[in-house]
Formats: sequence, structure tokens, C-alpha cells
Amino acid sequence: MTRASNRPARAFGHGLTRLTAAAGMIAPVVILLAALVAIGAYLAFDQQALGSGRALLLAAAAIAVAWLASALLLSTRGRPDTATPRAYLNLLNLGAEVEDAITRIEAAHPAEADRVVIARMRDQLTAVRAVLGIEDAAASPEALALSDRVDWLRSAGYNECYKRLHSIQADLILICGRAELLAGVHEDYLALTDSRVPGADTLQYKLERSVADLGLDPATFFTRPKGTVTAAADDPTTHIEKPVDIPPSEDVRFRVRSVRIALDAFRDRTFEGLIHQRDRARASTSAAGAILYVVLVWTLLFDIKHETLLYAAVLFAIGATVGVFARLLIQSEVGSDVEDYGLYMARVAQTVVASGVAALLGVVITVYGVAAINNSDVVPAPATSPAPAATAPSTSTPAPTALASSANNVRLESVFSFEEYPLAIVLAAIFGLSPTLLLKRLEDATTRLKLDIKSIESSEGASPSS
Repeated sequence: MTRASNRPARAFGHGLTRLTAAAGMIAPVVILLAALVAIGAYLAFDQQALGSGRALLLAAAAIAVAWLASALLLSTRGRPDTATPRAYLNLLNLGAEVEDAITRIEAAHPAEADRVVIARMRDQLTAVRAVLGIEDAAASPEALALSDRVDWLRSAGYNECYKRLHSIQADLILICGRAELLAGVHEDYLALTDSRVPGADTLQYKLERSVADLGLDPATFFTRPKGTVTAAADDPTTHIEKPVDIPPSEDVRFRVRSVRIALDAFRDRTFEGLIHQRDRARASTSAAGAILYVVLVWTLLFDIKHETLLYAAVLFAIGATVGVFARLLIQSEVGSDVEDYGLYMARVAQTVVASGVAALLGVVITVYGVAAINNSDVVPAPATSPAPAATAPSTSTPAPTALASSANNVRLESVFSFEEYPLAIVLAAIFGLSPTLLLKRLEDATTRLKLDIKSIESSEGASPSS
């Protein structure tokens, strides 16, 4: 009775979790859209008839409704097959490989003790399939319910499924045949070659020892191309002075298993690093966008001129566009085929906000800084030649405002003006590049993580990135 009564509450909690995740995912885009709507409402409505405050309230109400509707629509995609389809398909492929390996071992009539291990691995595989939302009559109710509780929109669950499948693959080493063991050793050795795994040399040495204990020459065995490893036992050139059919001992199996565990742990940690970077990028973009929106609303409440607002919006757009294009130019293509769980788009949104804000602040700081340095004129007034002595002195014409503005009377409205400061467009483009250079350090960290994954990924599709 208690469990049945708690089901609606749990369902509501899971739905609220998915809605919150969806709202957080689209927060950077919604904040930028809210700024555009606020500017459009301010410019569209007559200030005397409606007032800037009411226009902003209408814009805020419209964007709130749009945000809620978008979050509700996105929350319906909070399933493992729709949140990140590429990771879902990779998990299905890896699960199919694991199931085929278990079936081959079962066909070899293993011992009773090995059958117990196989039954345990099949239970784990069934649990993974249940978490992924695949119906299975043998799945436990707890595993089926777990799929609804996992926040797939934030990519939670994918890496956990990979860890469980990797655990099954590591256990398979303890009961697989000699040929399958050699094939796995060969694959892991090549994955460690030129990889970024800590202690890769030590791990390779363990595999070399294991091959030698199985009666094969490591120097010849590891030079064989992929797909010909199972034939190594029949090739006399690979034998050393030991019996050919040496069965794998427990020490050899556990040694090979420890290498596989180290490889999988490194891969899983790297993918977790990509997810953490994506979350931090979204959080920083949302915070910066929220501050920008508050400043915008505060400025509009003071009935800023339409021309000033349009010019500021143009400068923001120029800075954001230049920043995005610069990021695309300097971005390394290495590791672009690695699943990053939305990190790329999070970086793009981060660049848009950072470059746009940098363009606005750069123009303002430059204009006021030049005025402060000159301490008189932003642009010196043109020199006039002295009047002839014979003529009477004439009254001088006052200099234009843009040319005679001092550091104390430079107004913000005059800064955002096409007529007075046309070079501000050039300044906006220049300052729009500055955040890209700072964000390049973050992009380099992301590239290193992707290179770490690519350095150990297998051509046979055993890694999550394949």
C-alpha cells in the first residue's frame, strides 16, 4: 500500500527532475532570446502609450511562457535513446558484442563454476538493457524503474552503463578461451601504444609477460595486424621454446584483466571530464547571460534612446559574430568524432555571450580611457591658422560635441552613436576576439581529453567514442 501510494509522488519527482534539467540545458539560449525580445518590445511599443515598464513586463511574460513550453517539450526527450542517440547506439553495439562473447563461451561447454560466473554476467547485462529502457522479461523491477529515475538529459547513466559493460568484459577474461584471450591482449597492447594512459609502458610489459607465458614470442606476436591474432598459435615463427598449447593460468588471466580494467577506467574518467566541462560551460554562460539581461532591463527602465539601444545591439552582435568565427577557425579538428555530450554547443553559447559582452565593454572602456588620457578632447579639434592682423578678430565657432567632449562629460549615449564614434564598430570586432583567446585554453583542455580517448580507442568499436 505504501509503495503504491508513493508512485504518483515518485513520478512527479522524476518529471520535475527532467523538466529542471531541460530548463537548465536551454537556459543560455533563452536568456539571449529574452534580451532580444526585451529590446524588440522596447522599440516596438510607443513609450508614451504603453511605457517601457509594461513593455518589459510583456516581454518577460512571453519569454517565460516560451521557456516553460520549450522545457516541457525537451523533457519528453529525456530518454536514453533520444537524449544522446549516438551514445545510446554505441552502448547497444557494445552490449551486443558482450552478449556474443558470452554465447561463444557457453557454446564451449564451460565448467560448472564458469556457468555461475556466466549467469551473473547475464544478469548484469540484462540490468544494463533495462536501464537503457529495453524491455526484457528477465529484468528485475528495480532495474526497469531505474531507467525512469536517471537524468538522461544531463548524460547521467551513459557512463554508468559503460562501466557495467566494461566490468562484464573484464570478467570475461577470466573464463574465455585461449584464442579470445590472445585477441584481447593484442587489442589492448595496440590501444596502449602511443596512448596517454598513465603507466602505459608498465601495462604493456604485463601483456608481454602474459604472451610469453602462453608460449608465444612477444616481439613477433604484437607486430601482427589485426584480424590475424587467432592464427598466431598455428604459426611456428611466433613460438618460443615452450609447449604450444599452454593453457592460460589464473595469474595470466588476472594480469590481463588488470590491464583491461586500467584501460576502461581511464576511458570512463575521460568521458566524465567532458561531461563536467560541459556542465561548467553551461553554468558560466547562464550566469553571465543573466547578469547581462539584468543590466539591459535596468538600462531600458531609464528610457534609453532607440538609436543608442540599436547601436549597442549592433556592437554586441558584431563582437559575438567575430568571436564565433574566430573560435571556428582556431578550433582543432582532432577528436571531433568523439561523443562530447553537448560540450561543443555549450562552448559556442559561451563564446557568443563572452565575445558580445567584451565588445560592449571594450568600446566603453576605450572611449572613456582615451578621454581620460587626453583630459580634454577625445579627438583634438583641428588647428586654425592665426587671423591676419589687419582684420578684426572674429568670434570662433564652437567645436562639435564629439570633438570637444572631456573625460568628465562623455555620456554613454554619445558612446553608442554611429555619428560620433563610427570607429566603435572596429573596436567591437577587435574586442570580440579577446574572449576567444581566453576560451582557447578551455578548448585545449577539451582537445586533450578527446585525444586521450582517441589514443586508446579500438578500430573494432569497443570504445564509447567509436
